[in-house]
Amino acid sequence: MDHMNTIPNSPAVNYQIMNPTMIQNQNNQIHQNYQNQIYQQQQNDHHQIQQNQQQQQLQPQYHQQQQQQQQLPQGTELDQNDLGQILKIFQKYNLKESEEIFRRELNKKNGIEVSLDPSQKEREFYYDIYESLTRFVDSTKENKYELSQVLYPIFIHLYMDMINKDYIKLAQEFYTKYHSIQTPNHALDVKKLKLINNKDQLARSEFKETYGTTKYNVKLSDDSYRLLKDFVKMKNSKPLVDLIKENMMLEIYNGPLRDYRQQNQSSGGLLGEANSNNNTEKIYYGLLKEPEQGEEAEELANEAGDDATEKPKKRKNKRDALLNKKNRQDPNAPQFTRIPLPEIRSIDRINRKQALKDFVKRARLGPESLPSICFYTILNSYNLVNCIDLSDDSSWLALGLSDSTVRICTLNEKLKLKTLKTLNDLESLDKESDDIFNLMFDEHSGVDHRTLTGHSGPIYGVSFSPDKYFVVSGSEDGTVRLWCLLTFTCLVSYKGHNGPVWDVKFGPYGHYFASCGMDRTARVWATDQYQSLRLYADHLADVECLCFHPNSNYLATGSSDRTIRIYDLASLKETQQVRQYTGHKDAINVIEFSACGRYLASGGNDSTILIWDISTSVIVANLTSHKDAIYSLEFSRDNTVFASGGLDNTVKVWNMAKLTKDVEQSEDFTKFTTRNETQLEIGSWQTKLTPVLNLHFTRRNLLVGIGPFRDQMLRRIVKTRKVFDVFAVRNSSSANSNFQYCLNLVKNNDYDAYLTTLITPEEILRPAFAIKAFNVEISTIGKSNIDHRIGEVRIVYWKEQIDKVFNSIKNNQSSNVQFSDPVAQEIYLMAKNYNLSKAWFSRFIDGKRNFLKMQQFKNLDELEKYADTGNVNYILFNCLNIKNVDCDHAANHIGKAQFLCYLTKNILKKPSQIVYYLPGDLLVKHKISQQDLFNFSERILRPKRQNLKDLAFDLCTRANEHIKCARNLSSKINEKAKPLLAGSISCEVFLNKMEKYDFDLMEPKMNSQFRATFLTKLIIAKIKNNY
Repeated sequence: MDHMNTIPNSPAVNYQIMNPTMIQNQNNQIHQNYQNQIYQQQQNDHHQIQQNQQQQQLQPQYHQQQQQQQQLPQGTELDQNDLGQILKIFQKYNLKESEEIFRRELNKKNGIEVSLDPSQKEREFYYDIYESLTRFVDSTKENKYELSQVLYPIFIHLYMDMINKDYIKLAQEFYTKYHSIQTPNHALDVKKLKLINNKDQLARSEFKETYGTTKYNVKLSDDSYRLLKDFVKMKNSKPLVDLIKENMMLEIYNGPLRDYRQQNQSSGGLLGEANSNNNTEKIYYGLLKEPEQGEEAEELANEAGDDATEKPKKRKNKRDALLNKKNRQDPNAPQFTRIPLPEIRSIDRINRKQALKDFVKRARLGPESLPSICFYTILNSYNLVNCIDLSDDSSWLALGLSDSTVRICTLNEKLKLKTLKTLNDLESLDKESDDIFNLMFDEHSGVDHRTLTGHSGPIYGVSFSPDKYFVVSGSEDGTVRLWCLLTFTCLVSYKGHNGPVWDVKFGPYGHYFASCGMDRTARVWATDQYQSLRLYADHLADVECLCFHPNSNYLATGSSDRTIRIYDLASLKETQQVRQYTGHKDAINVIEFSACGRYLASGGNDSTILIWDISTSVIVANLTSHKDAIYSLEFSRDNTVFASGGLDNTVKVWNMAKLTKDVEQSEDFTKFTTRNETQLEIGSWQTKLTPVLNLHFTRRNLLVGIGPFRDQMLRRIVKTRKVFDVFAVRNSSSANSNFQYCLNLVKNNDYDAYLTTLITPEEILRPAFAIKAFNVEISTIGKSNIDHRIGEVRIVYWKEQIDKVFNSIKNNQSSNVQFSDPVAQEIYLMAKNYNLSKAWFSRFIDGKRNFLKMQQFKNLDELEKYADTGNVNYILFNCLNIKNVDCDHAANHIGKAQFLCYLTKNILKKPSQIVYYLPGDLLVKHKISQQDLFNFSERILRPKRQNLKDLAFDLCTRANEHIKCARNLSSKINEKAKPLLAGSISCEVFLNKMEKYDFDLMEPKMNSQFRATFLTKLIIAKIKNNY
């Protein structure tokens, strides 16, 4: 279990039997034993490498600073200037390998990160370039907004150049002075840049990969370009000219100067505005004219009209305007044979006939007739539901869950989820029957929901095929699976993505589907082939969402690089991209084509909806009334309205008919984004605590909304660290798959530890999840206790992994060392970046190995000694460079209290796992046997209810004494260390709960509102910064 804790200021739990003096003395002795143990382990660890390194003695954590001063012999201390001169010699003679070894040894032995001191001439060079450029931009009044675009790329490249030359202090000073003048569109990027403080971090950063290989696009008018050209000529600075030529792509346009609003609405991409040359290709946005579509539509419309009215036959039925068109080809539509489409089957004709019947009976929507909304809230889905999809006929619902399963549910009681009959029964059916399709299913197999199991990671994308025969899913495990809904089994597992798959979508005609993921690619697949048909790799960050065009000829993708790209599926050219759009200021979560195919809507984390006319590549609407990230967009079937929803728990409906009419009647597109958006918003509805993850218009224009219930307390704490929400994890462009694995491992196994890690200091956030994931891996070894050999195998595995980690660091191997286990990979980076000792990790493994050998603790002292071997706070203190005896003592006490509370809480929840941890003397004292708990049943334990209460009382009393001891040290604890000790809040809440119900573990109300109370206290502690 995790032992990250804090020291609350609320009163302690009162118990009748307490002896603080005795417990304090006892725990001082325990802590002294711990110090001796860790000292001995550290000595053994360093004895193995004495032959290769200078002999040194490793002291406890809070003596390390004194030890570092003794490592260099007297008279050989080197200051920063001396070290800088040595490094300059290495650089002068291009001795890169020697320089790298020298740096590593300095950092390894003395914790020194060298920053070279540039000459006054070099310092003036950087400041002169940027200061003169900023003054020039400020002096151009009318052109200021356009010319300010050049400041950001120059700022980025100058900073990276300083870091690359080891001018760390100069880079930090430069950042402090100029970061505030950068455009707000790159605020997130500028914050990330601050975290880069050495060469290694720069080499691994997305800035080096993105800006080092691709030019930043700057769009300027003729007038602005002339001013910039004159300034560069007057400055006569070759370095400035080289910076602009090598790192910027200047796009010059003819026409009037753009104002700030016009420039801002199309900017925001990771590499600036989209280049206009990328949007010149013709797009066939019209809908396909299928064979016999016109005659079939006319026939079905007449049938539907006959069914829908009882008026005299002499009066002509009024048919739908959309179906009353001549059977002719749309000039903007592609040929039906432009891409291979599946043949129309008889069952498809039946489904289409029913769809058209529903379509002609649809409700006419508009400002005067708003849609009816049916909203489904998914209960008991605490951090479980990641994605949602509805079938085309609105009868089935698919949920992608964090437990690696796909859940299929029916929304129509008459349409149960049935499986096919057996092979023998199918052979006996009358093949000529008109109702052969329905006869194929077993009537007795109908259920309300079914679970599809096969993925090995959370599901982030699900999509039904149009005929409802298949569903496709994408997972964190990097695979895409195709499931058959006739047998509810997996047909194919598609492999190709190198990382989590964020979204999947079926095409409008079935057969084709697409996927996208963290590997920055989008892939197109077919149900009859196991390899991808198309691969698109133009994005610079995670591809978060995608959508097929209604005519199935194009695929649109949205990314964390804040761009939207449209690809021609039929193109065989080297560049298959036909559109690139920028305008969003944060990651894009959802994109959707209109029913007519001409418009594309997008929504993202910037709470903005943008609508493009893909025929002209112009933004025709910029809607900003949502207050949080947008996750769902849907156009009505007749294209008259569209709906939006997201994390602000709001559904909004917009007047698409008015927007379409204005666009078709006007040639001045700039007015669409300047007018008040209330002209388009025709309705807004608020849910209570349900984010809107999916919106769906039925064939009759009923709007269906779906989302998981989310507690307000969880919502507040997640907002303090957005990356850890289930939705934000999905949208984190910089998220590493190994880091995500560790995060999910902690979240799924110890949710209280996951929540307390949200308030961990930013600089050790990644190490915190790495060490806690490692702790989870070690803690789960031997829990079943069925076969000790299994536990031993896992112990040996992790010992080998830790040996490999530190041997790689010892042998000065580069950062490219790869581990098959994601936790081991994160431990490697953690140990290397923070100079950690192998002894810390060996304590975890040795503690578990000793436990497996003895299988039961004799008394509480042995139990607490084992609990302290899994205390992660000692390592995190080391990462923060905190060397304080009181911090160590507080972590020791709270770690033990957490472990005791965990055991007490799970005695009846996980008896087969907890029984081996309970001390033998307490079980004997309270007359409870291991067999009673291992074969847990209420019938057996009900007579021993009082015995269980006494056992729980003893465990809680000891836990409470540890909390009291830790609280007495609160005034002596380093302020920076207090957030790491936030776990004691959960202990306090649990102990109060136990006292309230007289330590009765069988009380049904024991677990009620525990999480809500814990979250409330944790939020208060975070807000007040008072732990």
